[in-house]
Amino acid sequence: DCPENTLRLPDQLEHIESLAFYDCAITSVYIPARLSKIEYGAFCMKNLNSITVESGNPTYTTVEGFTGLIEKDTGTLIVGGAGSAVVPESVTIIGTHAYYNINLSSIDLHENISTVRKLAFYTNANCLSKITCRSTTPPVLDGEMIFLATKYGRILVPEEAIETYRNSDWLSTEGGYLG
Repeated sequence: DCPENTLRLPDQLEHIESLAFYDCAITSVYIPARLSKIEYGAFCMKNLNSITVESGNPTYTTVEGFTGLIEKDTGTLIVGGAGSAVVPESVTIIGTHAYYNINLSSIDLHENISTVRKLAFYTNANCLSKITCRSTTPPVLDGEMIFLATKYGRILVPEEAIETYRNSDWLSTEGGYLG
């Protein structure tokens, strides 16, 4: 059974299994200080728009102005929120299922994103209309079906990098075109 609206995880919770809250009608999540392991896709919720991490959590953090849960040691975005997102500089990896099943309309990836993991943008194909990738070197695509959502969308890259992206895995995915 899924809770509605706000999910406040118990203070003693240390681990959440993959897909634990898949497709729940939750818009806000509270992460306790003791939570140290979140498996992929634990928060695949369409309308997630608020994540709070209790101070003192050694593993996870958030960044003001950005809805997302970031693993501190690796710079991995564990889950992102609905709407439009500008990924903060502290994120270097877009994790497995980071935006899976989430109503993401556009995303802006800064130049230091090194890797995008499997099913990262596997969402409503009519929802994600634009991915802006600011790096002249395409981030590594680590896994399958990363960009199902861009079936009808655009991938924007620096002009000097268009040919590099065309020759990379970025356009051999499920869809998308360079603009």
